[in-house]
Amino acid sequence: MRERVAFIDHGYHSRTLSSRFMIEHIGRTREVALHLDESWVDKAAALDIEALAAGGYAEIHVWQLERVARRLAAMDLPCPVFFYPMYDSCRALGDEYWLALKGRILVVCFCRHLHERLRRLGLTSLWLQYWPEVAEEEAAHDALRVFWWRRRRDLAWETLKALIGDWPVARLHLHEAPDPTYADPERLPPADAARFNLTRSGWFEDRAAFERMAAGFNVFVAPRRFEGIGLSFLEAMARGQVVIAENNPTMNEYIVHEVNGLLYEPDRPALWRSALTPARAGAIGRRARLSCAAGRARWQRDLARLDAYVRARGAVPEALLEPAGAAARDWIPARA
Repeated sequence: MRERVAFIDHGYHSRTLSSRFMIEHIGRTREVALHLDESWVDKAAALDIEALAAGGYAEIHVWQLERVARRLAAMDLPCPVFFYPMYDSCRALGDEYWLALKGRILVVCFCRHLHERLRRLGLTSLWLQYWPEVAEEEAAHDALRVFWWRRRRDLAWETLKALIGDWPVARLHLHEAPDPTYADPERLPPADAARFNLTRSGWFEDRAAFERMAAGFNVFVAPRRFEGIGLSFLEAMARGQVVIAENNPTMNEYIVHEVNGLLYEPDRPALWRSALTPARAGAIGRRARLSCAAGRARWQRDLARLDAYVRARGAVPEALLEPAGAAARDWIPARA
């Protein structure tokens, strides 16, 4: 009989499916009981953590939910707790939060920057770098078609316009599907909408339909200033699209400026401005796909490290806490 484990997740991820890859991996060898925290919609729908802790699970896995991890750390539990923090939501937490987890929670980090901080604080942390599979079809680079998913007001239009400069943009598409609790983003001035041949879309209930639509572009603007993993921009790299992202984790742990994507700093956009033509976009996009192919192979190898870490309840040799050749960019192809 397979062991039963609990997987606790944010309710919104049932729509975005951003944790599905981990749930599926755990489910290959164990029976997973999924518990969704819907308190972001209704505080009365918050999970009963005490009842969950007493559920007789062999393991408890907590995806992103800092408050839940902290509460479980304060309990005397007979099973190990694995916490998967997301850098974008936990980056501002002080040392006192993390020290309360020390010796009681086993961490799995998808952000190298966060992993190194937690290791300095003495926590047990495993670093993994997730990559999706390479898309079957590569983005066409006959013209510059820009896709901008505005999930929040992290990137001002004037900043993006300064980055684009005089690129020969044939089309700019705004995917207006903001994150929960975030208001609708700013509207583009009519003159800019006309200049960039603006089109729009909203939330897709059918993920396959969204992917078909997104595949029609070859430049992708990362939607957030910081990421936990960054599935949206990673999937764009897998399609061979040129990702434009702020120079922050996790984006700058995957992207080298003008090699397999473009980075920027919002207060100094002119410093990072790059000349982009369809031909140059094709070269950068191809290197993005090569990066994804190499990263995906390493991710599949690293699942063995994850499994060993979970089986041993974190009691693994130091060398297993990071991948072999752990420089975050050792998979990036040479500049063409």
